Amino acid sequence: ALDERKRKEELSKNSEERIARVQRMEKVMNELASLQAELNQALDHFEAFKEQSDAFDAYYSSRDWMDDNEASSLGVIPEEIHQGVLSEDLPYDVLCENDELGRRMRDLARRLLLR
Repeated sequence: ALDERKRKEELSKNSEERIARVQRMEKVMNELASLQAELNQALDHFEAFKEQSDAFDAYYSSRDWMDDNEASSLGVIPEEIHQGVLSEDLPYDVLCENDELGRRMRDLARRLLLR
């Protein structure tokens, strides 16, 4: 009991700093848990979209895309139809972003796992 009382006195010397630290870390923990839930939800959605993403990738390098692009330039596809997918840069940039995201997730995974 004496040792416990001494330890309590010792730990009480900087109780304001200790309480502030606990409150700060509680806030950090809660924010981290929230961010993890958001990231998990985004990853679930992204993973579920893989089949459609693969279909888009295949379309961009297909004969269908070339024919659709030509049809667009000849006015076969009405102007009021959005045709960003038939530009060369926009689909390329969107597909390249997958590579960038993959590298970013790989680097983040390394940092998360090597602690």
